[in-house]
Amino acid sequence: MRSLHPGVGKRTPGLKRKARENHTPEKVARVNYRNAVKKLTAILNHNFRDGDYHITLTYATEADQQQAKDCLEKFLRNMHDYCKRHGIEWKRVAVTEYENQRIHHHIVCSGVDRQIIEDRWKHGHVNFRELYSKGCYHELADYLVKETEKTFRNPDAVSRQRYNPSRNIVIPVPKIEEVSKAQLGRDPKPLKGYYIVSGTENRYEHEFYEVDCLEYIEATDAPVPRIRSWKGRPGKYEKLHKTTEDQLEWELEF
Repeated sequence: MRSLHPGVGKRTPGLKRKARENHTPEKVARVNYRNAVKKLTAILNHNFRDGDYHITLTYATEADQQQAKDCLEKFLRNMHDYCKRHGIEWKRVAVTEYENQRIHHHIVCSGVDRQIIEDRWKHGHVNFRELYSKGCYHELADYLVKETEKTFRNPDAVSRQRYNPSRNIVIPVPKIEEVSKAQLGRDPKPLKGYYIVSGTENRYEHEFYEVDCLEYIEATDAPVPRIRSWKGRPGKYEKLHKTTEDQLEWELEF
């Protein structure tokens, strides 16, 4: 697959924020999780393709969290330094998991010679999986977010983020358009030359707003995408502010 549109969101008109007392930690957590998966799906779709890797870095002897943090930072620094010296663009998104099992790192990264990676990980085994060429990376994004869902907020976490992207990662922006209830009830139609990725269509009522929502991801197999940057169909686009409650954050966009 050559190009995947980051995503389309449709909602019915009249978006209204409900009373603050309805924003329970459980609801906030559900929205946060869904938003995180959507955002990471868009990042993976936009930056990686078949031939790139999902690697897992393990430890031969058990490491504590500080040791794991130092080892991962050194590995990533060495990889970026090597690739910079040799004119290789190396993108990556890293996730660390340690709850209920020995600590390990998941990294989605650009495809380079495997020996380059293995030579720079001195602490255990490197498990390589090539990214598949068809479909979008929604399931992989869901898996990676789930890996850190219970741990990234901990004060002693290896990373205080759900995932850690490199600076050269491009973060695409999804589009939201306002449609009538009748339009929302119909099957969505993709843009010309694109198709809707199976399994990404999602209809739901937003937890915080009195509004029905429809989300999906469009893709194309064309070597050169007809649409590189979509500005959105005519419609009101509304970016909502971010708020914090009980150390949890939410926003409508993702």
